[in-house]
Amino acid sequence: MRGANGRWMGRMWVTDSLTGVRKRVQVSGTTNAEVSAKLRAMNDRVDAGKSARDHHISFGGFAQLWLESSLPASDRRPSTQWLYENLTRGHILGSDLARVSLRDLRPSTVERFVMQLRAKGLSSSSVRQIYTIGRAIGDAAVRDGLVGQNPFVAVRRPRIEAREAAFLTPDQVRLLLEAAEESRYLPFLALLVHTGLRRGEALALTWRDIGSEAS
Repeated sequence: MRGANGRWMGRMWVTDSLTGVRKRVQVSGTTNAEVSAKLRAMNDRVDAGKSARDHHISFGGFAQLWLESSLPASDRRPSTQWLYENLTRGHILGSDLARVSLRDLRPSTVERFVMQLRAKGLSSSSVRQIYTIGRAIGDAAVRDGLVGQNPFVAVRRPRIEAREAAFLTPDQVRLLLEAAEESRYLPFLALLVHTGLRRGEALALTWRDIGSEAS
């Protein structure tokens, strides 16, 4: 069909992947062949289980839905779900990225988001975790047929900067134990100092791990 402005138009009925509502979408082009190609492309997406066009919902809007359904339904540990929810609410939902629609999301949008996270002074491990969450949200949008591709995939995962672990000098260890002499934590601190156990390893010890042989 040709409009009054001379451009060709085409329409087709599709079901919204997010709401399930059936609606009519329209495309236009300078030639009938161009319009026919666009309609075929949309029909191919629908046949593949995707939306006819990338969805207009914002990344933040879909991230909120992801928090309410996909995240709690996943097999991630409760502690991981808690971490992901807090990082999403603290660094994704209120970001510039959250205001971009899924159809307008590009790898360069993701790169700007990563740069903004670094500008906040976040550690490299936190930036990497937030990127990982964003990528998981993008994967869910692809799975649900709202977009054809996840732009996070095209952006290299942020690297974690290697840093030498901090440690106490012998004098600092002596001062620490002296300061803890009246504390109930002295035995625990002494255990860490004299065995080299990590905090988590020490806390996981049980009576079965302690030898009872007399010297």
